[in-house]
Amino acid sequence: MSEGATFGGRADDGSVLPLVAVVLGVAVLCLLMITTTADLAVRRSRAQSAADAGALAGAAEGEGRAREVVATNGAVLTSYREQPGRGPDALVTVTVWVEFRGASAEAWAERYVDRGS
Repeated sequence: MSEGATFGGRADDGSVLPLVAVVLGVAVLCLLMITTTADLAVRRSRAQSAADAGALAGAAEGEGRAREVVATNGAVLTSYREQPGRGPDALVTVTVWVEFRGASAEAWAERYVDRGS
């Protein structure tokens, strides 16, 4: 009796091990890519949510409130710009940029200002 199976006159003991190692290596790399991509998507989504909330708060109550809301969402307000409208009935446009763990997002909101006649 021989100890290992033979094929074409050669023993094939251990021939599966390199194949298993390659398959496991590819699986680990795929898992790493999926995890990294998912984390980036979550960070971008959180940054966009913070930017949206900050823009709405800024349009309603000004830069101070925008900073508070963005910080409450775990992000940092990196830019705040308010463009006042012209005329008796005008829109004030607020644009904010935020950063959340390396991901950034921009949002804007407008508010109607009735300055009377």
